[in-house]
Amino acid sequence: MFLLDDQMITEYMKRGHLSISDFEQTMLHPTYYYFRLGKWAKVFDEQRLDYRAEEIGEPGREVLSIPAHGYALIQTFERFKLSGKVLGFFGQPSALPRKGLRLNHSPTIDP
Repeated sequence: MFLLDDQMITEYMKRGHLSISDFEQTMLHPTYYYFRLGKWAKVFDEQRLDYRAEEIGEPGREVLSIPAHGYALIQTFERFKLSGKVLGFFGQPSALPRKGLRLNHSPTIDP
């Protein structure tokens, strides 16, 4: 097993082993693809124990307010399809923790 670099990601897409809908070349970096916020999010507020659906807007102009101790389920703009030859890992960019944010995710999908 090995990690794909940007050239390999492009090659795997050409071969059909990997598909990224709404692929944006500027989001492809040497060791990862930086996916963008989608058009909606559900923002949960721990204080009120409720949520609001929020339309984020056009890619590249994303603004989302999350209350302190709250969290959000956010749709990505891209959609990913992986063949049996590709395993995807999702992680957070290093800038998020410096802003007080954390990406929670699981390496598996519950049945």
